[in-house]
Amino acid sequence: MESAIKTIPLEGWLAAIGVLFLAVTTGFVAGFMSARLRDRNAFRRARSGATELLATILKTLETARELCARLEAHPVQALQSEQARHFETQRSGLFDALARLGQRLIPAGLLNSEGAADTKSAQTPKFVWQTTPVDPSTELPDRSAFEANLTALLKSCSPSGRESSLLLVRVDKMPALVSRVGHAGIEKLIKKLAHVVCRAVRDDDLVCRCNSESLGILFPELDLDSATRLGRVIRDSVRNHHFHVEETGPEVLLTASFGCTPCRANENADLVLNRAFDALTQSQRLGRNQLHVHNGSGLVHCAAI
Repeated sequence: MESAIKTIPLEGWLAAIGVLFLAVTTGFVAGFMSARLRDRNAFRRARSGATELLATILKTLETARELCARLEAHPVQALQSEQARHFETQRSGLFDALARLGQRLIPAGLLNSEGAADTKSAQTPKFVWQTTPVDPSTELPDRSAFEANLTALLKSCSPSGRESSLLLVRVDKMPALVSRVGHAGIEKLIKKLAHVVCRAVRDDDLVCRCNSESLGILFPELDLDSATRLGRVIRDSVRNHHFHVEETGPEVLLTASFGCTPCRANENADLVLNRAFDALTQSQRLGRNQLHVHNGSGLVHCAAI
């Protein structure tokens, strides 16, 4: 047997490997196309109603997650540059679509800390914000407006009511970013960052420009658990966005760190800000795309997935 194997010429081995590769590839393509066909048929059936369509989306996402986990367990060839750009575009587009869909399907404040519907929050009137003075670069309320709104938000809290929350967002590695794009470029990037954040928050929330590298977001009638979930959404929106100083210019790596804390009755603005800055500082110590939550007694790290 061993001598027979040795007598097989190199061309024979190459032919056998080629046949094996062709069989594997054909099976993969057939399975992929079959899955695509099943998905398309499911999508056609789901058009009969929004409920069926949503169920199809959830099932498809579950399948995609399982396939990604399986693919991670096998060695695969790195993507080419064009494939990588396409992958990032599709991933970013999918995330944005899911974020918008989530905002429509889960109205502001309808989830409590256990994830159950909270009809009381749905009846809460909108908080009236002070929107001036305005930061000229981002057209957002500036630091003085942010502090005034934070004070007003804390005064509106009551011991028997639902707490509100604060999220601070700070650009990572600012000195290196300034050396690359300059101060004028930074202002353009901050404006684009503000746009990404504003798209991710709820209609009732307020985004402000706190300083040259930070944004502050006030979440009225949103408890810390819900604010943390929304903070994750905002973080992923930022890290999946492709930033450019000029639309036709090269992509710039811009990420952010986050610090979240509750706004409770009988607390003052300095106390809340100190907690939020502690959480933000700890996030920046760990690198990029980090989120920490200060619940009043300690810090909790919310690692990026």
